[in-house]
Amino acid sequence: MQFKKVSLFVLIYFWLVAEAICQVTDCSNIGFENGNMNGWKLTTGTLRLANAKVLYENETEGIFENGVQLFNNSDGNDPKIYSQNIPTVSSGSRYSVRLGNVDHGGRFDRIQTTFIPDAVRTIFLYKFAVLLQDFANHATYQKPGFNIQVLDENGKSVACSEFNVQLNSTGAGALKGFQIQGDTQYLNWTTGAIDLKPYVGRKLTIIVTAHGCTNQRHFGYAYFDAECVKAEIKQLSKCPDQDGNILLKAPDGFGNYNWENGQSSQIAKVNAIAGANNRVKMLPLYSLENTCELGLDHTINYAKTDTTLNYNICENDAIIIDNQRFESTGTFIKNINRFNVCDSTITLNLIVTKKGRHSFSTKICEGESVKVGDSTYVKTGNYTTIINRKSQCDSIVVTNILVDKKLDVEANFDYKTITIGDSLELATNLNPADNNSFLWRPSLNTFCANCPITWVKPITSGYYTINVTNPNRTCFDADTLYIKVEPCQIHAPDVFTPNNDGENGKFYLFGGQCIRQIKSIAIYNRWGELMYQKENFPPSDASFGWDGTYLGQPLPSDVYPFKVKYELREGKMMDLTHAVTLIR
Repeated sequence: MQFKKVSLFVLIYFWLVAEAICQVTDCSNIGFENGNMNGWKLTTGTLRLANAKVLYENETEGIFENGVQLFNNSDGNDPKIYSQNIPTVSSGSRYSVRLGNVDHGGRFDRIQTTFIPDAVRTIFLYKFAVLLQDFANHATYQKPGFNIQVLDENGKSVACSEFNVQLNSTGAGALKGFQIQGDTQYLNWTTGAIDLKPYVGRKLTIIVTAHGCTNQRHFGYAYFDAECVKAEIKQLSKCPDQDGNILLKAPDGFGNYNWENGQSSQIAKVNAIAGANNRVKMLPLYSLENTCELGLDHTINYAKTDTTLNYNICENDAIIIDNQRFESTGTFIKNINRFNVCDSTITLNLIVTKKGRHSFSTKICEGESVKVGDSTYVKTGNYTTIINRKSQCDSIVVTNILVDKKLDVEANFDYKTITIGDSLELATNLNPADNNSFLWRPSLNTFCANCPITWVKPITSGYYTINVTNPNRTCFDADTLYIKVEPCQIHAPDVFTPNNDGENGKFYLFGGQCIRQIKSIAIYNRWGELMYQKENFPPSDASFGWDGTYLGQPLPSDVYPFKVKYELREGKMMDLTHAVTLIR
């Protein structure tokens, strides 16, 4: 990254009296942990150029426009950058402050506070994200910038503490670590650190400034957060792993880490040797001066620990301690000695809960299904289903399923016409030997409503429905038929042909069982002469029919009127007058 320290033409007197103008804090709210800016002083002012340098003028206490704003960790991301997310609050923090105008330049915004480092937390950790709008026609000293400065009680800059960034002139490309979106260069959240051990008990002032361009048009702003942390190497586990190594973690916020064993990351793997010292040297962010290097030591001490573990697990699960499996209820004591560095006694109280077991049998009809947990079954068989239950042991469900063949019932006819008083057989296409259950509806006038084959003697027209259920009562089906019931009456043909061809050679009357007898029939020619007469004979009997002769002589083709009187079974007398055509 190319940096140019921007000379702050602020009176040295301001630094000398920083104690008087800045609020004093003990680090408790230096990162805005209380959800406010108590302990911080907020100022704003205008920019002016003199001899190719930026001057901060007219500095007054307060906030101008959107120059300073407090954010919490639910406020989302910065709205200007869409190529990647820049959270308004850094990861792991609850609050941050944005300083600098987000719309235009011509001004600077500043926050500052005075604090006293204590002997416990001797590293000042600061985090920031920066957004600077570029403009090709501006010189470097005219462009937006961002500055972090720490001063001692005498107004002098604390060694290795200053962070300055200002956009380069046209053609120099992006600043080191910055990325470009359109006309904006931005640096996502970055962490820096300052060693405060030389200043324990002394007052320090931190000044954070963001400014836009000097020509009032182009913005420059940053998000800022800070905290005081312990200057220590953390041992991430008391006991080494099976290879005899322990992980050590150096403090956050430094640009370079150099461990004695040659590792160069923040977390190093070192040999676990009791009493051995492990040293790391750290350079602050972006600093290349060895004079800024901070060294920390960590001694691996012998550790004896007694640990009690309480677990409740499910059947077939296990707790593994030092490669030993424990999978039954009980209390177990495990002693672990690792490379004379760690002597650990672990007491394990283990409860093993059996998985729930359930079984059931069911019968369904073809086309139906059974759902058990997340599984669906449609065929006959035995199925085992594991049901996962959150925060509980799984259940094992064994399901026995029998699928019955689907019924497809059809009545023996759809439509029939009968005469009142007649009977009709009702049946279906199903085999009676299959032991299905039958129900004919309506059952009125039905000889056997529950039989597969029955007879019905309806007195009115209507629908009949057959309902069928299989023996397991899993499958159901139905069909409907219609029976039209006509009144009791004589039926006479309109034409007959007595020409000795053996077909339709006689004229006779038809009637159902509702007719007791035909009392009389008289047939005439067109002049009213009686051609044929018969009395007291049954219907539907061709032997009582007329052969188309008169006095033994065949009559010619013609239309012959006739009159019939007939008696119903209930004794009622009926008349019929009609005509028949004789054709030879």
